[in-house]
Formats: sequence, C-alpha cells, structure tokens
Amino acid sequence: MKLFDYTRNQHFISQAEQRQNAMNPKGSNRNKKIYSFEVIDRETYTLKARGAKKVETSLSINDLFCFSKAENDDGQFNFEKLFQRYEDEITIHTESLINKVKRNNNNVNHELMFIFVAKFMNFIRNPYSVKKVLNTFPSLLNVHPTDPVIYQQYEQVLKGRKPQQRALSQQLDISDEEYEQWLRIIFMLLMPIDNSEHYNFLESTVAGMYTTPEMKIGAILFTFDEACCLLSDRGHNYYPLGVNQNAWEFNLNSRAFIRFGFTPITELLRRTTTSEQLKVAKSMKHDVSLFHRHNDYAELGNYNKTTVYQAARNVLSSSQVVKGL
Repeated sequence: MKLFDYTRNQHFISQAEQRQNAMNPKGSNRNKKIYSFEVIDRETYTLKARGAKKVETSLSINDLFCFSKAENDDGQFNFEKLFQRYEDEITIHTESLINKVKRNNNNVNHELMFIFVAKFMNFIRNPYSVKKVLNTFPSLLNVHPTDPVIYQQYEQVLKGRKPQQRALSQQLDISDEEYEQWLRIIFMLLMPIDNSEHYNFLESTVAGMYTTPEMKIGAILFTFDEACCLLSDRGHNYYPLGVNQNAWEFNLNSRAFIRFGFTPITELLRRTTTSEQLKVAKSMKHDVSLFHRHNDYAELGNYNKTTVYQAARNVLSSSQVVKGL
C-alpha cells in the first residue's frame, strides 16, 4: 500500500464519527457542524461553550501524521490511507449494531469487534495520548518490517523530511523523539502484514483479546431518545478495574454510547467454581455478551462526567445543553 497523499488537514477523530454527532445531521457533509466546549475545570465538570465548528476543521491538526514531506511541499507520506478503511465503515457498523439490537438480533460479534478496533485506533492516533501509546506498545520500537517493500516505507518514517516535527512536539508537550516513536508505532500497528490487503498488527491484537479463552468480554449498549452523548477529543473513556481487568467507553453517535468490559475468567468464577471447573471454563471459547439499556439517564450522567473528566481539552456535542453534569 502506497501512503503518498495530499491531505494536510488531518483528523484524529474522523469526520465520519463527528458527523454522527452533528448539530445539523440532515445537512450536507460539507456543512455539518458540531458544538465545542472547552474543559475549564474537570474536577467540577465546568465547561465553556466555544460555539459550533465545522466538522471539516474540528479535531484535526495540519500535517499531524506526516512522516515524509515532498521537497517542494507538494504532497506527503502519511497514514490517511491506513485510517480510511475504518473511517469509511464505522458508520455502517454502528448503524448495523443499533438496528440489530432494536430487532433483538444478537448476531453482532462482527459489528462489536469492528467498532472496538476502529475506536481503539482513535486511541493510538490521538495526539493527546502519545505517551500512553508509547507505554502501551514499547516492544514495537524494537522490531521492524521484514518485507523489503514495506521496510522502504518504514525507513521514510525514520528518516523522512518532517518540517512540522519541532512545532508539533512543542504544541503536544512531547519530545521530538517521542513524536517520531509515535509515528513508528502507528506504522507498525496499521500497515498490512503477511501480504494481506487489510489485516494488520492492530487487528491481530484485538482479535487475540476477543478469542483468548481466559478473557470474558461484555458490552453494554446505551441508547437514548434524544441527542445527549458527548464526544471527547481523546475519543474514549478508560476505567482500570483490577489486574488485567478494564473497561472502555466510546461515543457511537449523539444518541448512543457503548461500554466494553474485559475480565479474566478466573476473576469471574474463582469464588463459585472448583479448580477443575475453572480449568474447563478457561478452555472454552466465549462470545461477547451484549446488553442493552435505553434511556438510562443515571448512566448517561456518569458517562458525560467521565468524558469531561478524561478529555484533554475539549468535548463536543450535537446539543448546546450538556445533560447529566
């Protein structure tokens, strides 16, 4: 896959996802806008309205993912083509999940996995999470592609012309070295492997989380009759719950969010089963358990408060009124 591209305005939360939270959902894509709020005090959930912004220019930074710019500044190598497949399909899978749940169709494993991969990608490419990404995938800095064609592109990440690097590093409060390491990790996670058109290390990692018999995954889909769910500039909320146990929350659209929970089978069953029963349970394949709650405004309040608390600088919404704070 050749990564040459002319896009300079590079989104770290896709336009597709922002449009799902637009204040004017029936407008053309070019004219869709979203309300932006600055986080003034996360401890008291205090926000300052910053008005409506065009989705085209919201949650984006020029040349953010550029790892080699042409000498004449006419084009660059970046990761836009690697992001594109997820951005093109996220709305389709989100709508499919919600519609299936409404019809009591529980055959949603494919949608759940795709949504988690696409939303987890937002964590990886988020400029406010660079240090956390480096701490999550340090081993990827010690490996490189073995395919000679892919390695040539990887060398561009290492040695390519990055005139934006110093200014961006200062803006994001990271070092030049951390910025370059972050670009290397994005490349290693998202570049197709094994001569596959799409399959990459990110999908392999998530598939491993989903298929390991020792991990139980649960998801709760929260839906609402009115637009009320915030979208964070980080793209996710994260809850560490214990040893190898955690939960992730993601905005799906203005009327829905989803919570994924990952819990080791041993943690779930150790008090109620014998060691032999636990051994059998750990050897079995477990599908994702999906639950649905509609108009649970207590949970909406928890979600919106957590979104404000964990946001880097801004939260966005389809509504001028933020519920639950």
